[in-house]
Amino acid sequence: MAIEDRNLAVGTKLVARYRGHEYACVVTAGEGDKVRYKMECPDHPDLHLKEFKSPSSAGSAIMGGSACNGWRFWSLPTGQAGVAGAEAVKTEEGLRYRLADGREFKSPSSAGSAIMGGSACNGWRFWSVAGAEAKPKKEPRKAAKKVEGKKNGNPGNGLITRLEDGRWFCNACMEAFDAPAGVEPQGCPKGHSPEDSPD
Repeated sequence: MAIEDRNLAVGTKLVARYRGHEYACVVTAGEGDKVRYKMECPDHPDLHLKEFKSPSSAGSAIMGGSACNGWRFWSLPTGQAGVAGAEAVKTEEGLRYRLADGREFKSPSSAGSAIMGGSACNGWRFWSVAGAEAKPKKEPRKAAKKVEGKKNGNPGNGLITRLEDGRWFCNACMEAFDAPAGVEPQGCPKGHSPEDSPD
């Protein structure tokens, strides 16, 4: 969740994800009235327990010395005190996104923009579902090769053929489709059948 208030209390935990790795730091009391940002990254011994003067310098250390806007790099974990929260509610006007302070918005983007003081916001990226973890990206489905030779006993005169991945392919509409296990389709879902075949 984005950081709303830059006056973070001692003990506040910040989290970040960079190049597939999770990082954390905690706001600690430094000399005088200054705060420090102490890394808590046991998986990264070169950074673990190291203190920084700002969230930007902590983020820069993670990024190998590259310039970093720490207020954008770090975020507050969902559920931590001081974190912006919203809930989707159904009202007489339709679906609304209600902030903890009671304000309602028509879209997640407008709710996120209100949290960010009016700055433009992609609400679908700004918000996350409480307790939900990021899902791994699915590998794109590779185009399946057609099984050569016999038409797998399908009486469609070559109109419907079986693919190596188990799906079926209609040569009329040039689309693959699924059929229940053990069932040889007599046509495709779009209605092409052996009678439509020019053979």
